[in-house]
Amino acid sequence: RYRLRILNGANCRFFNLFFNLAKRPTDIPSPAAFHQIGSDGGFLSSPVALNRILLGPAERADLIVDFSGLDGKIVTLSNNASAPFPGWETVTPRHMALNELMQFRVTLPLSSKRGSFSMPPPRPLPRLDETKSIASRDFILSEGLDTGGRSLGEQINGKGYDAPVTELIKVESTERWRFINSTEYAHPMHLHLVQFQILRRQGFNPVALHRGTLELVGTPRLPAANEAGWKDTAVVNPREVLTIIARFTGFSGRYVFQSQLLEHEDKDLKRPFEVASDGLKSQE
Repeated sequence: RYRLRILNGANCRFFNLFFNLAKRPTDIPSPAAFHQIGSDGGFLSSPVALNRILLGPAERADLIVDFSGLDGKIVTLSNNASAPFPGWETVTPRHMALNELMQFRVTLPLSSKRGSFSMPPPRPLPRLDETKSIASRDFILSEGLDTGGRSLGEQINGKGYDAPVTELIKVESTERWRFINSTEYAHPMHLHLVQFQILRRQGFNPVALHRGTLELVGTPRLPAANEAGWKDTAVVNPREVLTIIARFTGFSGRYVFQSQLLEHEDKDLKRPFEVASDGLKSQE
């Protein structure tokens, strides 16, 4: 059994990872089971059994992979996420597939007698109370296009990074934030300063949003078991609302939240926020 800590360090590519027992990337995938025990901000409340894991740029995963039943086999760390992600046909250009990342050859004998092993036991992981949030903020992720369909840049609530600070937060307060993705790309949204928890995801009506109204549609979806821990980066898919909750504790000052797709961040999909003891903008 091996403990593997994985960081998606790509500037823009998503990875949907699995430990593949198939011999060739063109064969039908044969994923081996593994467990996730931790995410961005530390351990999960209990191990989560998986056979695939999706990681956006900057997301991390702490895994335990059991090779003990795979003697003599070759295992390939494979990826089937498209680029750009999620790969809708309206998005161009389409980048080269990256199907194979790493190979494990399960051939070496054990150097010592195999010891006993058990998965980490369940541990308490307190949830932030949504009713204790003192503010709810909405952030619309949007992309401007010229008459030829070329991008003019991306913004949050119609503002770029250099626009004046609009998010003034009281230190030691709890807030609920909603990211509303009207772009064609999935965005891994990242907050500096704090870890947060995912509350839910839900669809919205893009026509109503274009008219200035957020109209939620469909059934709210709770976070998957492996997303239910502490996070500092979470994926919001196209035409989806991601709701998170965070407690802004410990420090005051100016910080940033942004998409971790670096090319999109460079196109202004990032904004500053200010944390101060009285919730008012501090003097610099």
